[in-house]
Formats: sequence, C-alpha cells, structure tokens
Amino acid sequence: MQITIAPDSFKGTLTAAERYSQRGDERLSVQWLYRAVEYRPDDAEALLRLADAEWRSGKTARAFTLYRRVLQAAPNHPQRGRMLQRLSTAPAGDQ
Repeated sequence: MQITIAPDSFKGTLTAAERYSQRGDERLSVQWLYRAVEYRPDDAEALLRLADAEWRSGKTARAFTLYRRVLQAAPNHPQRGRMLQRLSTAPAGDQ
C-alpha cells in the first residue's frame, strides 16, 4: 500500500521512511532514508536511522560505513557507545 505524502523535502522523506517502517516495509523505509540523506548528507540523525535500518536488514557492511559517517558528523553523539560497539564487530577489512 502506497503512502501519500509530499516527500519533496528532508522532513517529508523522514516522515515517509517512518511510516513505511511502522507498516513493516523496511525496504521502502530504507529507500526513503537514502533520499533523506541525499538532502542532508551530514545529518547525524538521518544517517543513524539509515545505519540502524541497514543493520536490522542484515546489511552490516553498509551499516558500518554509515555508523562511521555518523561519528564523523557528530563525534560526541549520544549513541556513540552503541555505534562503536557495533563497529567493533566489523571484519578486519571493514574496520
């Protein structure tokens, strides 16, 4: 089922991602999160939401890259410890 929203803005893309996630459609949620990151490539919260979505989807290599981007954008992010813990599980080539 399509969600009707005006996703022509950063906020609109985040809203669409959230609604698809609530409906259990992680694939579409991730697509909308990537659009949000296109609007604001250094937005730590959008990057974190996308990283977590990729992590839940089992796409850990993508999640590792995104967690690093979050930490570059916001080195003192409140969820830094959780991200570093996940990054510590990265294979040697991904660290």
